[in-house]
Amino acid sequence: MRYGPQAFSHLYKAIKEVMPYAEVGIFMHHPHNASRQMAGSWSSIRQFLERCTGYKATPDFIFADFYRGYFARGYGMEATNSYVEDVARYTREVAADYGIRAYQLGQMHTIKLGYTPGRLEIDQNIEAMTRGGIDGMGWYWPNYASTNYTRVSGDGIGEPLAYQVSYDPFVPNAWGKTGPAGSVYATSKDRFVYSYLRMAEKYNRLDSTTHFDLWIDGYDFDHAEHRVYMKTSRQFGGQWELVGHFNPQHDKEAYEEGAREEYMCSYHNRWHALAFHGLSRERYLTRDGHIWKASVRIETSNESDGSRLSALYLMPYRATRHYITEDQITRYIQDQPRWVKINSRASSVWPRPKDLKPAESVNLQMK
Repeated sequence: MRYGPQAFSHLYKAIKEVMPYAEVGIFMHHPHNASRQMAGSWSSIRQFLERCTGYKATPDFIFADFYRGYFARGYGMEATNSYVEDVARYTREVAADYGIRAYQLGQMHTIKLGYTPGRLEIDQNIEAMTRGGIDGMGWYWPNYASTNYTRVSGDGIGEPLAYQVSYDPFVPNAWGKTGPAGSVYATSKDRFVYSYLRMAEKYNRLDSTTHFDLWIDGYDFDHAEHRVYMKTSRQFGGQWELVGHFNPQHDKEAYEEGAREEYMCSYHNRWHALAFHGLSRERYLTRDGHIWKASVRIETSNESDGSRLSALYLMPYRATRHYITEDQITRYIQDQPRWVKINSRASSVWPRPKDLKPAESVNLQMK
């Protein structure tokens, strides 16, 4: 508090001078963003804003955070939920007094304790932040540890902890060469996707009657080698739009020596499925009676070593209460291909897989 508000005021004014329309805010960690009833003298967010205003640099927004893994083991689910809600409510209350907006980050990442939240904890984060009346919410992205492992020195991946702190939401993360354990998106994609889908559902932005999932099956889908586009319907301009990249997860070479192979997300030299969730039917699909149609384009980078494409499926959007991982989708396609095809809205299956060659694009019609 001694130097923070004044330092922020200098940053605020310097940014505004160059980018007058930019929004410049603060990101304050708990316990400083909790109420005095909850955090006592550690509660300082109101005082911080008062001093910033005195320097004529009132922030345009406040970002708060609270990572429940540091408290849940000792205090339990309900007390931790109360703290999450208090941080959201008090941050929003202070922000409202200054006419600005308040946002909050929840925990889906693996924190330094090696603690990985489970599905219920991710869900409870969303519920508690919503009850707190926050203006917007998101998730913290970097994994700070390998699930259930901790470092013992500057080198090496460390030793297993003596207690279980991973609640295994889909795909735990092993130690990467970047990170420390890499972003959640790059090492724990299903956890990342589930968390954002669950948030969108809470705000009624996704539904099985209005959205769909695109499943793609093939061989050797290495890290970000391919881009997938879908053509919009006529009312949205009939243009190709980027849907995403094949497999954002790191290949084996990105992990440290000694990292547990069962917790690597590499699809290198493997048959494996990918899923793109929550796509708009209205935007990307057309319908002729009972027949659904879609146009898909796959572009392959110059650096690719090539892949093979065996199938595309347009599947009904699965609500997060029925969420299945890309590993589970792969087993469905491999073990029950007829079930997958019958239950799809449309599909394209090639008994002899198509080659996805470097620097080439393929356009595919589904019905």
